[in-house]
Amino acid sequence: MVDGARKVTVKLTDHREFEARVLGVDTKSDVAVLKIEATGLPVVTLGDPRTLEVGEWVVAIGSPFGFENTVTAGIVSAKGRSLPDDTYVPFIQTDVRVIPQLGRAAIQPAW
Repeated sequence: MVDGARKVTVKLTDHREFEARVLGVDTKSDVAVLKIEATGLPVVTLGDPRTLEVGEWVVAIGSPFGFENTVTAGIVSAKGRSLPDDTYVPFIQTDVRVIPQLGRAAIQPAW
């Protein structure tokens, strides 16, 4: 999402915008870590994948196509999956519908 970008802008649901600094990129998993200088940001508590159980409900939250606060939900069907000939990341398999442009949203426990 930031590959080759000269400028990265983070847009918040309260309509504030910040220029972000890219702290790190992992192209294989398509994840980037961004930093913005801001105050008054909401905080999300991330789940621990070690305690996630098969059958548990999870959600993905993002802004596909600019639609704010989009949520999709699903169930974890397996843990520790890997792609053929790929030992890079043990994936969590789920039926959460991840919409293109959702920003590769991380799944979170639905509780």
